[in-house]
Amino acid sequence: EDKGINLLVTVASSPLLVQGDRSRLQRVVANLLDNAIKYTPEGGKVAIHAAAEAEHILITVADTGIGIPPDEHRNIFNRFYRLDQSRSTSGCGLGLSLIQAVVRAHGGSVWVESEIGQGSVFTIKLPRKQP
Repeated sequence: EDKGINLLVTVASSPLLVQGDRSRLQRVVANLLDNAIKYTPEGGKVAIHAAAEAEHILITVADTGIGIPPDEHRNIFNRFYRLDQSRSTSGCGLGLSLIQAVVRAHGGSVWVESEIGQGSVFTIKLPRKQP
């Protein structure tokens, strides 16, 4: 609200069930949202989308932020790693590595698509529990 960021949330109407630790999975999504807001300039957009895909649940967090250079995509999930442009903001470089650890512990995966100046899209893929 302070930055005037437009937040869009879309969730599929079908059941999106995952077996796992609710508080840790909530922390994963909260961390991704926090990062998206932190690195999106005033007046930007952040969108979170959750949907089912066959045997998986996909959660995406997209922003219109500063973006991540393509050659850094594989490094951002390493513990204590911080991009040069993020060194002036608070944090210690553990958020994305913890996100990856929690998602993997739940049998899933996480990845990023991003370009400098175009924003980032983080996608979480988790095994879907059938109702």
